[in-house]
Amino acid sequence: MLIPGKSYEIEVWVYQETGQDQQVTLTMQRKYASDDQSHYDTIVWQRTIPSNKWTQIGGSYTVKSGETIKEMLFYVESPNNTLAFYLDDFVLIDKTIPLFEPEWEIPDLYEIYGDNFKIGVAVPYKVLSNPLEMKMVEKHFNSITAENEMKPESLLVDLNSYKFSVADEYISFAQSKNFDVRGHTLLWHNQTPDWFFKDTNGNLVSREVLLKRMENI
Repeated sequence: MLIPGKSYEIEVWVYQETGQDQQVTLTMQRKYASDDQSHYDTIVWQRTIPSNKWTQIGGSYTVKSGETIKEMLFYVESPNNTLAFYLDDFVLIDKTIPLFEPEWEIPDLYEIYGDNFKIGVAVPYKVLSNPLEMKMVEKHFNSITAENEMKPESLLVDLNSYKFSVADEYISFAQSKNFDVRGHTLLWHNQTPDWFFKDTNGNLVSREVLLKRMENI
């Protein structure tokens, strides 16, 4: 159903009746022929779903161009493992055909301000594989920042190893276009793996241990 190089809007209605707010996340499990294992791409992160009210949630997802899809599974999930919820009206919309053609004839922002400062933009990973959006990035900007792909949960495998494959794609693109890259971000209050704060027994580490781990990364 999904085609490499295309961007999609994914929407679904969710209902739960626990009597209190619950969190729901939309995730795509995907594996391309070039991947050695499955990856999990977050589409919507922990959206609040009130009790006894149908709530629509949705987000964008882009299938990387030039790839062969080996696996593509869509999840509606909650951090509450015992939560029972209902789904309705799932919608998948092809966004790669723009409703309006961008105004390519207008001046490039980075050239207008070239004597003053760089013009930067936050780029989600899905944009790297969307030709139309990348054309817009190249037209107006000369500096990029990864949206989530350089945050701790995206880079840290464990205390001694890292995964830079996605981050490297940002660097490769920037080098090919002579762009600057602003790192974002090895240390943050959110999107850090739970194990980073705990010892091998699952207990929270001391302030001193945590500071040392922050220094090491």
